[in-house]
Amino acid sequence: MKRKKKKNIRRKKAPLRRQLSAAELERLECEYAQACRFMHEGLLHEAAEAYKRVLRINPRHSQSINMLAVIALEDGQPEEAERFARMAIGINPENPGYYNNLGLALQDLVKIEEAAAAFQQALQIRSDFVDALLNLGNAFKFQGNLEKAIGAYKNALSLQPDDPDILNNLGNASRDQENIPAAIEYYQRSIEVNPLGIEALSNIARLFFQANRLAEARQTVNEILKLDRSAQTKLFLATIEYREGNYSNAKKVLSEVIFQDLLGDDQQEAQFLIANIERKLGNYEAAFKMFSRANQGILEQEKKEIQKRQHQNQYFSSDPRPLLSWFSGESVASWERYSRDDGLPQPVFLLGFARSGTTLLDQMLHSHSTILTLEEKNTLVDIKEEFCCPQGKDSFAQLKKERIADYRKGYWRVVINYLGLQNFPKDKVIVDRNPFNASYLGFICRFFPDAKIIVALRDPRDVCLSCFMQNFGMNNITCNFLTMESTVRYYAATMDMLLHFREILPLDFHYVHYENLIEDFEKEARALIAFLGLSWEDKIIQYYETAKKRYIKTASHHQVVKPLYKSAAGRWKNYENFLEPILPILEPYVKIFEAELKKNR
Repeated sequence: MKRKKKKNIRRKKAPLRRQLSAAELERLECEYAQACRFMHEGLLHEAAEAYKRVLRINPRHSQSINMLAVIALEDGQPEEAERFARMAIGINPENPGYYNNLGLALQDLVKIEEAAAAFQQALQIRSDFVDALLNLGNAFKFQGNLEKAIGAYKNALSLQPDDPDILNNLGNASRDQENIPAAIEYYQRSIEVNPLGIEALSNIARLFFQANRLAEARQTVNEILKLDRSAQTKLFLATIEYREGNYSNAKKVLSEVIFQDLLGDDQQEAQFLIANIERKLGNYEAAFKMFSRANQGILEQEKKEIQKRQHQNQYFSSDPRPLLSWFSGESVASWERYSRDDGLPQPVFLLGFARSGTTLLDQMLHSHSTILTLEEKNTLVDIKEEFCCPQGKDSFAQLKKERIADYRKGYWRVVINYLGLQNFPKDKVIVDRNPFNASYLGFICRFFPDAKIIVALRDPRDVCLSCFMQNFGMNNITCNFLTMESTVRYYAATMDMLLHFREILPLDFHYVHYENLIEDFEKEARALIAFLGLSWEDKIIQYYETAKKRYIKTASHHQVVKPLYKSAAGRWKNYENFLEPILPILEPYVKIFEAELKKNR
């Protein structure tokens, strides 16, 4: 058999790179120098045109391509920035700055893992590249990996020990890690290096404020006012005045603020502050109208994001009741039982609803020498991601002991990580506080049949009103609190879950009614400690002294550092005229919980 002759394929040769003439080189250098001058003067459009003229002379001038990436980043065009950065890398893959700019573009595009990889590539080329270390730390921080973020920042600090920006970043990461002494130290060092650094001053002032160190917060704000008398700084001063109980002073300071000078979030913060001042001054109609206006502003500003959240999470967040079909007395009875003798601790969950007293109970329990508390961490993340979706029903029903064991171990790994521990402390009781875990009691029972459940209850009318009056950060749940109607309907959905679960689940429940707690704190506290199988400690009565030493992130952080007061009970009556349309929805829950409250007194 004859072999076929190979055809001679004529391959197109790559064009040879033409050497630039002396005149072209001179013109290139002139255009490049002019582009750099434009950049120095902040004339981005003119600089971009000049860099493009350079590229018309030499299309492979990688530094001009890289500078076009920089301009695109400054101009808020991360897609263009990524394209230019990759072009520059393709020409010169040994330049660490190109990878750094690629990482910044990817970070703006929320491609955080790819961004971190780009920064790491820059550091492989040049290990002492401070900007890349800082950016890598920011990427880790965005991912929630604070240990790695702090490690990157510390490496940068070792190269530039007196850099105020690095110190400020370390302060932010330490704050997020709830290492408050370290955060304060880093902020103070940043301020020492740069006394005019408003960002570090603002950060430490807000940290003092959140930690209820109001005198230090005020002193720091006064220092900021010497440098910056902006509307934002005055708003912060008014907030401190309000927190200190100087309501008239707070109102006076706010009257000097020009609202148009505030950004969107700050405008809403100012509106909530005005509403709370009017509330404290007894002007309830004005207060309710301003709360409504502030929430309406968030609703309009975040409309698309809210709709997106509700669409993506409607199966279990906007209305958790579809999960009820998963849990009947028969289905629970059919579960393959899991042995509780696996050597893992007995979990304790503190739940109920936002503004129902969970933060107060958290601080009370944390005062006990044997108890550690977690403040609203997503410890059930693996379980929720796996099962909280329509297709999760069948796999949940068919769970075997081995998989349950894996999820139990995974839960405790998450808990230990949040606590910043290497191993579980065997002499401690850990209380996992998340008010919205009431919707997930079915899952809790399946994976933790030995769990103790503490349920915080409060008059539904006060709960819903208080949720509506809070300037919560936006998430899948709090986006329901922007109107009274949506607040009440979400509350009803959650309480339907709780009432159903407590009837069919073989869990150990203990109920704490907020109204009983403020009437006889010690009696309720002793009963709760006994429920946990612990001995009483008198320092629980002074829980607010313990709270002063903690960094509390929830909306109640300024309330739990004070002794109990009764003015929050029955607050809804001041706004009864505004609540009339939604009161019938809450009536069934009011009757149930009032009956239980009286029974337990």
